[in-house]
Amino acid sequence: SPDPAGPWEGDLLEHCLGSISVPFLFPPTPLPGKGGAPGKVLIDGAVMSFANLIPLVERGCLDFLFVNVLDLEHRKRTQLTPRRLISALIHQMLLGLVRHSLAPLRLIARERGLRAFEINPSERLKIGVFAFRKEECRWGFDLGLADADRRLADPEGIRIL
Repeated sequence: SPDPAGPWEGDLLEHCLGSISVPFLFPPTPLPGKGGAPGKVLIDGAVMSFANLIPLVERGCLDFLFVNVLDLEHRKRTQLTPRRLISALIHQMLLGLVRHSLAPLRLIARERGLRAFEINPSERLKIGVFAFRKEECRWGFDLGLADADRRLADPEGIRIL
């Protein structure tokens, strides 16, 4: 939605690198500056319980896209083993982050023309958090691309705001 030359426009790869820099698990990802710009240190922000999206709205952002790593069917399962309990708690925390972050936007969404979308994988991702395997990651990446193409062809089906 905002001007492509806007202050928070960035390379998708940089955003992905930041998302793998989970505090207390994986170190921040340092990136050198480009074209005289200062370098950056990327870190995943999902550790917070609330992300203030209002500054983005004030800068002109109209659309928000949340990418979830848990398929909808898996989110509905109630049978939890001790191992799945930790995973379920993490996913609930991330869902809470999205919902709580959108709460203030709901008050101004209509008058400002704001929209938010959530993409979920169509299948359960079978990628270990600490045991990345090249084949599993490639499969997950390809699934993500295909799911994004399908979901974005009909964005109203994934709209959450």
